[in-house]
Amino acid sequence: MAAGKWKDTYAATNIEEYWAEGVQDWFNVNAEVPKPDGKHNQVNTRKELKAYDRGLYDILSEFFPATNEQISCHKYINKYRK
Repeated sequence: MAAGKWKDTYAATNIEEYWAEGVQDWFNVNAEVPKPDGKHNQVNTRKELKAYDRGLYDILSEFFPATNEQISCHKYINKYRK
């Protein structure tokens, strides 16, 4: 945020929203708009997050698996253990 990224988006509101919006990008489920609208911007996928905010991407990669598989909430699959 200090680098001027995320201007006019929820992610710029506070650290909690920064994290939450990054998590949505990580799982490729965030909304996308062509220019910042006070809520979102053009970043809405893990690939776009990596290019736009590598610091946030790197932090999230410590907590979440880098998989493109759909993870079911109905059955237990441990994606964190190798």
